[in-house]
Amino acid sequence: MEGTKMEIKKIEFSEKPRVEDALTVWPDLNPGIQILLDPGSVRKNSVKVIYCFGLLGHYPSSKAEAALESLYQLLESGGQIYIIEPDIEYLARAVVGGDISIKDLNKDFIRKSYYSKDLLLEMMSSVGFDADKILEWREGLKFEKAHYEIVLSAVKK
Repeated sequence: MEGTKMEIKKIEFSEKPRVEDALTVWPDLNPGIQILLDPGSVRKNSVKVIYCFGLLGHYPSSKAEAALESLYQLLESGGQIYIIEPDIEYLARAVVGGDISIKDLNKDFIRKSYYSKDLLLEMMSSVGFDADKILEWREGLKFEKAHYEIVLSAVKK
């Protein structure tokens, strides 16, 4: 699709990992994404840290696992990924409970696919991450977690 692209930015850290070792990957405002990354733009097994903010939900569920597998392949052995997605279970409860209107849900949380923590865990382990070593968000990370988000991190074997 014309006018769609992936934005890849390097992130600066005050301590290790260094800026040249990290990627942040998220879709631009147009969710019609054709490809995850230009295959030649980043070498496989060369990235120490990937932050993936809301990316998977912009893919149809049939293609999201392939996108996650592409990110897995970019990580070097011992490299870490952070997956951040809206929690569909939280959002569903909030709509039913009247905390979020359908109008706001459609405005703020439009996605091609939605994820629960269990589904993300299943996807991450199916592409190669060790299911017993996938961690949930904790205080002290370099970014804030919104109350409606799932944040998982894992290290490539």
